[in-house]
Amino acid sequence: MFGYDVMYTPETSDEQLLEIAQKEQRILLTRDFELYRRAMLNGIQAFFIASTDIKDALSSIIKRFNIKAEINPERSRCPSCNSPLSKAKLEEIAHKVPKSVLERYNEFWICTNPSCGKVYWRGSHWRNIIKTLHAIENQ
Repeated sequence: MFGYDVMYTPETSDEQLLEIAQKEQRILLTRDFELYRRAMLNGIQAFFIASTDIKDALSSIIKRFNIKAEINPERSRCPSCNSPLSKAKLEEIAHKVPKSVLERYNEFWICTNPSCGKVYWRGSHWRNIIKTLHAIENQ
């Protein structure tokens, strides 16, 4: 959501994760210390996330990689498939969201991946994420 190209593959084996990270020059983020250790021993960039608390984990990632904790939909990527988002026209998304959403919001973004096509708007979920980011910044 911060605009970075990321992958999340919970069903992937450790060996596959290491291979992908190495091949695609990705940074491996993990709570699995053994996986972190193996990555480091193989020269793969990795970051061990010690906390299981989502706010603490996100805070440590933001601090470690000097990430600006803001969501800009013009730079954001789809949280589901990692594709870029684009500003959507009302007629483009009208059939994809509840009528009540169309009545309350006038700005929408859509995933550019045709097989995903999820639609996003600044609703309550968005506001909750912003609150979480502000709480992290004020830690």
